Amino acid sequence: MNVLKSLLLLFSFLLFNNIVFAQDMDMLRSWDGEYHLMTAERSVMPGKQGTSIKQIQVVENNGTVMLATSECEKCTPSIFTYQKSESEKLGRPVFFNSMGLYMIVNDDSSFVYCMTTTKLGNGEWTSLPFVNFYSKKKSDVGAMTNDKLMEIVRRISKEFM
Repeated sequence: MNVLKSLLLLFSFLLFNNIVFAQDMDMLRSWDGEYHLMTAERSVMPGKQGTSIKQIQVVENNGTVMLATSECEKCTPSIFTYQKSESEKLGRPVFFNSMGLYMIVNDDSSFVYCMTTTKLGNGEWTSLPFVNFYSKKKSDVGAMTNDKLMEIVRRISKEFM
């Protein structure tokens, strides 16, 4: 009887866990779309100086949630991995890659994109080698300044500590 209870409990947990994961993925996929950049970034397309628009897509591969950014469908994307514990602690999705770059949700239509010298939680981010702002709303990009962006980044790093 205890084995049956244990199996039923395990099955219930796995079913609940899959339902929660599917809901999380639906929320994360809501970030898919075209984003305007505050500062144009280097282009990978021949003959193009820079790009001020990127595509973002959130995908799941073998249980790993990833965010891909690219300037075109055929361009090689930059890949970021979803940071579950950091996201839960901040109350917003956080993505990170091995180059030290973060994509952190700022609000319902924008990301803060930054390169850091320390991982999130290892100190306040006061100066960064690279920071940019991505938004689905072109008007938000136009209203953003480097000072405002650095204040957002500092606030995020403080919230995590």
